[in-house]
Amino acid sequence: MIWNQVYTILKNNSLNIIIALFCLSFLACNADIYVPTPHQTHLLEEKGDMRIAGNTGDNGSNLQAAYALSDVIGISIYGTYMNKEGNALISSSESNSEHFQNHKYLEGALVINPYNNDRSHIEFILGYGEGEGEERNETVIDNKIREIYGYGRYSKYSALTNLAFKKGDFQVGISPKISYIDFGEVILTGYQVFESDSKEEWFLERSFFLRFGMDAMKFEFQIGSAQALKEVGFSYDPGYYSLGVQFSFNTQIN
Repeated sequence: MIWNQVYTILKNNSLNIIIALFCLSFLACNADIYVPTPHQTHLLEEKGDMRIAGNTGDNGSNLQAAYALSDVIGISIYGTYMNKEGNALISSSESNSEHFQNHKYLEGALVINPYNNDRSHIEFILGYGEGEGEERNETVIDNKIREIYGYGRYSKYSALTNLAFKKGDFQVGISPKISYIDFGEVILTGYQVFESDSKEEWFLERSFFLRFGMDAMKFEFQIGSAQALKEVGFSYDPGYYSLGVQFSFNTQIN
């Protein structure tokens, strides 16, 4: 008898159970309005050094550039853009909307290089930027498909550390970053549940990067994650990966 009851419950709620498991696996039942992006990993070495890099991955494409004002101090600018369109999370004849996700972000930063030799490199980057995120998707409530939508504009203060190990033209490193995200404007519609109403919070963002090639050009792979230090009242992507290329040259005339 108990198995019949279990079977009946599973049968009547199968769609909700499937969607719940999907959400637990992919964290996609809320509309993500904050998207972590690849870290700036310039590794400036001396006065006049310039780095220009481009990356693309699951969280969009970005361009970054940095210039060394001295052997220790530099400046950088960073921009990223994402525009995803496709089928909704749930494919059904009841669905009449398409999934999309947009994100853009622009940042300026101060670059500090206190330590650098042939084997290792330490770099600090202090940045401020502003961004905008938007996503529309679907979820299931009471066996009915419901549209969910989120939009937000935010400012971001961040402190990043690049710790790299080098051997010739091969570089590998870790890049932890602490960020303060403050959403000044948020729009959330549909059934989205959060354990907090906070629209501002500290985030820990971690990245691993690998770079190889020649002095003037190197290919780069980067993978990273983001985690709010407390519960927040908005949804965000938990991580990313990216592939790109970095160009290096020195503007000083010997």
